[in-house]
Amino acid sequence: MRKKYLVAVLIVVVLSACKKPEDKKTEISNSLEYKVASIDAGKFLPESDLSIARVNGLLNAAEEVYATPKQQVADFVVNAHEVAKQHGAAIGAAELLDFALIACDVKCTKDNLVDYLTRYTTVRITSGQTHHQATHSVVILNNLEKRLK
Repeated sequence: MRKKYLVAVLIVVVLSACKKPEDKKTEISNSLEYKVASIDAGKFLPESDLSIARVNGLLNAAEEVYATPKQQVADFVVNAHEVAKQHGAAIGAAELLDFALIACDVKCTKDNLVDYLTRYTTVRITSGQTHHQATHSVVILNNLEKRLK
C-alpha cells in the first residue's frame, strides 16, 4: 500500500512539474527577444526561429556592456529601427544590436548607447552604406572624437 501511495505521489509531482508544450510556446512568444526578432523580420516568427536566440544573445550582451536593462536596450533599438524605416532604410534590430556591441570600447553608458545608435542610423539613412561600412564609419568618427578631446 505504501509503495502504491509513493508511486501515485511521484506521478502527481512529475506531471505537475512538466510544462505543457502550449505553456512553453506562450512563454517564447511573449518574450522580449521574440518581440524584437518579430519586429525585425516584419512578421510573426515560429518559436524555433534562430533569430530569436540571436537577438536574445545580443540583448543580454548589450545589457551587460551598457549597464542598461534589457527592456530599455530593446526600446532604443526598436525606436532606431522604426526611425530608419520611416526614412526608407531597412536596418534590422539585430544589426543595430551588433553595431552597439562593436561601438563600445571600454566604459559605456545608456547615453552612449543612444548616441551610437543615433549616429549609426543617421549614417545608414543618409549615405546608404551597408551595415559593415556604417559600422566602420561610426567607429572611426568615435575614435576621432575621442582624440580631439
